[in-house]
Amino acid sequence: MFNKIKYTLLLLLAFVSHVFGQTESTKKWSKYVAVNGYLKNMQTVSFTNADNLVGLHFLHNRFNAKLFLTKSITVNASMRNRLFYGEGVKNNPFFGKQTDVDNGLVDMSFLPVNEKALVMHTIFDRANVNFSLKKMDITLGRQRINWGINVAWNPNDIFNTYNFINFDYEERPGSDAVYIEYYPTGMSSMNFAVKPAKNDSSWVAALMYKFNKNLYDFQVLGGVYNQDFVLGGGWAGSIKNAIGFKGEASWFLPQQNTLDTTTVLVSSASFDYSFENSMYVNFSVYYNTQDFNQASLLALQNTSLQLTAKNLFPSQWAFFAQTSGNITPLLNGSIALMYGTNSNLLFAMPSITYSISNNWDIMLLGQSYFGDFSGYKNLGNSIFLRLKWSF
Repeated sequence: MFNKIKYTLLLLLAFVSHVFGQTESTKKWSKYVAVNGYLKNMQTVSFTNADNLVGLHFLHNRFNAKLFLTKSITVNASMRNRLFYGEGVKNNPFFGKQTDVDNGLVDMSFLPVNEKALVMHTIFDRANVNFSLKKMDITLGRQRINWGINVAWNPNDIFNTYNFINFDYEERPGSDAVYIEYYPTGMSSMNFAVKPAKNDSSWVAALMYKFNKNLYDFQVLGGVYNQDFVLGGGWAGSIKNAIGFKGEASWFLPQQNTLDTTTVLVSSASFDYSFENSMYVNFSVYYNTQDFNQASLLALQNTSLQLTAKNLFPSQWAFFAQTSGNITPLLNGSIALMYGTNSNLLFAMPSITYSISNNWDIMLLGQSYFGDFSGYKNLGNSIFLRLKWSF
């Protein structure tokens, strides 16, 4: 029955996108419906040397739809469709199973096509209803709850942790949750969220208070994170109105009925600066009281795996540096580096993007991993060529 519902939603959203994506219809129905999205074609080559090149190709489509029922009630739905083909699919008999993952309370992920050389994956990563009241917003359903502050590592992002390396998923994952935002004043807010789970040990629920003091935005939070109690907080401001200064930390304390009694502190801080010529730089530091973590190393290399707020990087200490800027008005360059002190783990991600027109761009991006595991060596490389059309 649920599969029929999912296919019905899929066809309905595609129909709405087609009808209201037309210019005349958009003008007529813009008060009630808003639709946007993109279509990407990305070619990928992965290798450790020239003898083991593996190609993976896929089409990536996204539909975002909003239905404005009244001035205060909005329905949101977003669908992500990906079609994979090539050696990367052929060489992995479990490719479809590994892709068809939905960590939410409701399974809204499925495989319309799951063949040896061709896999199509569809997932609804947003499906919610928002009620906007005078001093309160209530959102029910699958949504993005973003409590993180920094660019690379977000210990406060306990509801839907994201992986910075997964560059092709700009929207980031969502959670099946109830989210309430209350604004007692214009400079403060109370935020409460509950993320149920099928397993009692996987629930996440927390309360966060945000306020402004001395031109800095602060937040403090407390709640339950899986089998831990969590306390955290963060800040965002600037030094001399020029250098951005941000930070966040979360302290995880195991509940009494768990076998693991180790408390964990995860923290990150960053400095960033934007120059007049559009050049941007960011430097961040990460600290975790835990030592090297194998699970986060696997997630670093395989973005289909889920990171947790307790393990954001496979190293106790790590550093991040990023710079980006316009080479010409239409050409942008960027490079991001991550370095972990455990095993001298180094990740590099350079990219260059050219804007063809207002809604067309092409990007060339590389990713390389290095580490000291029985000798310092290259652990893998990938090159991505992506053409994107936004509508």
